[in-house]
Amino acid sequence: ADAPDPAAARFSVMLGHIEYGLALVDCSKDQTVKQRRAELEVMHSLESARDLMEKLLHDQSDRSQLIAVFGGDCTRIARYRALCESGEQHSLEEKRLAGCLATCESVEQVIQGIG
Repeated sequence: ADAPDPAAARFSVMLGHIEYGLALVDCSKDQTVKQRRAELEVMHSLESARDLMEKLLHDQSDRSQLIAVFGGDCTRIARYRALCESGEQHSLEEKRLAGCLATCESVEQVIQGIG
């Protein structure tokens, strides 16, 4: 069997960090400083994942890695979208989340266009 794509594995780890961070935000509702720190860490993780998506999007000469990470059953991009939307419910910074969602939509459009 083929080895998993390193970028796909890295993105999956990032998704796990975001999920964990959102759980920390929930658990620290009564502790303002801890909650704010958890929110900042979630935003950092969301933006790191966004940066990876943008890097893959900008390589227009070779879409194979974009497909390897986000194509197929599309679970990674669907999870990312769901986490961004969950971030909206957790009152994370709207402008920063909007940028993450915009990149997510760009990836979705390219995957649909290819696939």
